[in-house]
Amino acid sequence: MRPKNAKLPQSKIDANARLRLRFKQSVGIKLRNIRISRKKTLDIIALKLGMSESHLRRIEKGRCDTGISIIGRLCAEYGIKPNDLFDGTEFLNPYVKD
Repeated sequence: MRPKNAKLPQSKIDANARLRLRFKQSVGIKLRNIRISRKKTLDIIALKLGMSESHLRRIEKGRCDTGISIIGRLCAEYGIKPNDLFDGTEFLNPYVKD
Protein backbone atom coordinates (compact mmCIF):
# COMPACT_ATOMS: atom_id res chain seq x y z
CA MET A 1 0.00 0.00 0.00
CA ARG A 2 1.32 3.43 -0.98
CA PRO A 3 1.76 6.02 1.78
CA LYS A 4 -0.63 8.96 1.47
CA ASN A 5 2.09 11.46 0.68
CA ALA A 6 3.86 9.27 -1.91
CA LYS A 7 3.79 10.60 -5.46
CA LEU A 8 2.81 8.57 -8.50
CA PRO A 9 5.55 7.99 -11.06
CA GLN A 10 5.34 10.40 -14.02
CA SER A 11 4.50 7.52 -16.39
CA LYS A 12 1.42 6.68 -14.29
CA ILE A 13 0.34 10.32 -14.24
CA ASP A 14 0.74 10.56 -18.01
CA ALA A 15 -1.24 7.34 -18.51
CA ASN A 16 -4.03 8.62 -16.26
CA ALA A 17 -4.13 11.95 -18.09
CA ARG A 18 -4.36 10.15 -21.45
CA LEU A 19 -7.13 7.95 -20.10
CA ARG A 20 -9.16 10.96 -18.91
CA LEU A 21 -8.65 12.71 -22.25
CA ARG A 22 -9.78 9.65 -24.23
CA PHE A 23 -12.82 9.34 -21.99
CA LYS A 24 -13.82 13.00 -22.48
CA GLN A 25 -13.25 12.75 -26.23
CA SER A 26 -15.27 9.54 -26.49
CA VAL A 27 -18.24 11.02 -24.63
CA GLY A 28 -17.97 14.25 -26.61
CA ILE A 29 -17.96 12.46 -29.96
CA LYS A 30 -21.02 10.46 -28.94
CA LEU A 31 -22.84 13.62 -27.82
CA ARG A 32 -22.00 15.36 -31.10
CA ASN A 33 -23.09 12.39 -33.20
CA ILE A 34 -26.37 12.16 -31.31
CA ARG A 35 -26.99 15.89 -31.69
CA ILE A 36 -26.35 15.71 -35.43
CA SER A 37 -28.51 12.60 -35.84
CA ARG A 38 -31.35 14.49 -34.12
CA LYS A 39 -30.79 17.37 -36.59
CA LYS A 40 -30.11 19.83 -33.76
CA THR A 41 -27.66 22.71 -34.06
CA LEU A 42 -25.13 23.86 -31.49
CA ASP A 43 -26.83 27.23 -31.07
CA ILE A 44 -30.29 25.75 -30.41
CA ILE A 45 -29.04 23.20 -27.86
CA ALA A 46 -26.82 25.77 -26.14
CA LEU A 47 -29.73 28.21 -25.91
CA LYS A 48 -32.07 25.54 -24.48
CA LEU A 49 -29.51 24.56 -21.86
CA GLY A 50 -28.44 28.09 -21.02
CA MET A 51 -24.81 27.74 -22.05
CA SER A 52 -22.65 29.27 -24.72
CA GLU A 53 -22.09 27.59 -28.06
CA SER A 54 -18.36 27.62 -27.41
CA HIS A 55 -18.82 25.71 -24.14
CA LEU A 56 -20.97 23.07 -25.84
CA ARG A 57 -18.40 22.83 -28.65
CA ARG A 58 -15.61 22.26 -26.09
CA ILE A 59 -17.70 19.51 -24.44
CA GLU A 60 -18.21 17.80 -27.80
CA LYS A 61 -14.49 18.00 -28.57
CA GLY A 62 -13.52 16.64 -25.13
CA ARG A 63 -11.68 19.83 -24.24
CA CYS A 64 -13.31 20.52 -20.88
CA ASP A 65 -14.44 18.64 -17.82
CA THR A 66 -18.20 18.31 -17.70
CA GLY A 67 -20.30 17.76 -14.61
CA ILE A 68 -22.93 15.08 -14.40
CA SER A 69 -25.68 17.71 -14.28
CA ILE A 70 -24.77 18.99 -17.76
CA ILE A 71 -24.44 15.44 -19.07
CA GLY A 72 -27.87 14.69 -17.62
CA ARG A 73 -29.42 17.77 -19.22
CA LEU A 74 -27.88 16.94 -22.61
CA CYS A 75 -29.12 13.36 -22.38
CA ALA A 76 -32.63 14.54 -21.47
CA GLU A 77 -32.61 16.96 -24.41
CA TYR A 78 -31.53 14.18 -26.79
CA GLY A 79 -33.90 11.60 -25.31
CA ILE A 80 -31.20 9.16 -24.24
CA LYS A 81 -29.99 7.65 -20.99
CA PRO A 82 -26.56 8.64 -19.63
CA ASN A 83 -25.57 4.96 -19.82
CA ASP A 84 -25.79 5.23 -23.61
CA LEU A 85 -22.72 7.48 -23.54
CA PHE A 86 -20.65 5.07 -21.49
CA ASP A 87 -21.39 1.77 -23.20
CA GLY A 88 -18.07 1.56 -25.07
CA THR A 89 -14.79 0.50 -23.57
CA GLU A 90 -12.46 1.91 -26.22
CA PHE A 91 -11.01 4.39 -23.75
CA LEU A 92 -10.46 2.04 -20.82
CA ASN A 93 -6.97 0.75 -21.62
CA PRO A 94 -4.40 3.54 -21.21
CA TYR A 95 -1.65 1.26 -22.52
CA VAL A 96 -3.06 0.95 -26.03
CA LYS A 97 -0.77 2.78 -28.43
CA ASP A 98 -2.32 5.51 -30.58
